[in-house]
Amino acid sequence: MRRAIVILLVTVLVGAMAQAAAHPSPQRARGAVPQSTREGACKVTLLPEAQVATTRPVTVGDVAKIEGPPGSADRIAAVAITSAPLPGTARTIEASYVRLKLDAAGFDTVKVAGAAKIALRGKCRRISPQTLENLVRDYAIELLPKNNLTYEIQVERSPRELILPDNPAIEIKPRLYSAAIHPGVNTLAIDALLDGRAIATTSAVLQVKITAVVLIAADTIAPGQALTEQNTRREPRDITRIKDALAGPAHDVPAQRGVAAQQGVNLVARRTIQAGAIITTSDVALPPDICAGEQVTLTVRCGAVAIRTSAEARQDGRIGDSIRVRSTASDEDVRARITAPGKVEITR
Repeated sequence: MRRAIVILLVTVLVGAMAQAAAHPSPQRARGAVPQSTREGACKVTLLPEAQVATTRPVTVGDVAKIEGPPGSADRIAAVAITSAPLPGTARTIEASYVRLKLDAAGFDTVKVAGAAKIALRGKCRRISPQTLENLVRDYAIELLPKNNLTYEIQVERSPRELILPDNPAIEIKPRLYSAAIHPGVNTLAIDALLDGRAIATTSAVLQVKITAVVLIAADTIAPGQALTEQNTRREPRDITRIKDALAGPAHDVPAQRGVAAQQGVNLVARRTIQAGAIITTSDVALPPDICAGEQVTLTVRCGAVAIRTSAEARQDGRIGDSIRVRSTASDEDVRARITAPGKVEITR
């Protein structure tokens, strides 16, 4: 029985072999080579160094020259070896590590030659401090008020170099840390943005200086003395720390000083102004409408009755002020309100 079974198996195998010989497979008919044979014909020559993209893993194709059939060479080139170094940094890998990765991927028959070590360098885009300084200067100039002032912008602290991925979609944009740029020291951030998200940031410190033609005391001006073209002059000065410098001629005062300014009334010094000093709005005042010792018209009102007489002002004052006056018919001082230049009034 056992002998009969063995004879039967031998007969089946011989028949199958005869059929295969009579009808060869299409691959054998075309002379196809097994995949392991094709990949064994590939050669990987490792390079001593390679610039690699930092946004994906490093592959064999990044670090080697691959020779062999196109299909096999492409598959070998796509084998991942390691993670990429950071932009602008370097890392070294051994040839044995590449061999290990090829073996693990099923390419153990591939020949590996070339460098024993490979220096990987992350591709990057470098933006120098000088380029960033120019960028923040231009940005600051755009934000400063457009007027008759002259601005000088100095970099007090330079930004560090930005080392970024080699991606043209990255934008470089400055921004303020404060609500607005102002005279003096300003700190600005410089962002590297990709798809609206900051991937790197540095900063710069700017000193904004302001120069303007302002009113200067040509001589020492005493309190109460009028400002004239003789005791003042105009010249450019740094007014970075001075907010209320007078910019016009001696008779020209800011609009908030009222009608007297429009009529060209000279200003007077509130306090002593030293020669060469910048004259500010807090240093000056409009001249009094009534001066001490001046003869004025005193009106005394009591209901519908008004009596007018002459009087002498005992102190300086402007319209609306209450000053001491002395009537020519009395030896006593009384207080009266200034209603107009040369006129005072008492209401009972």
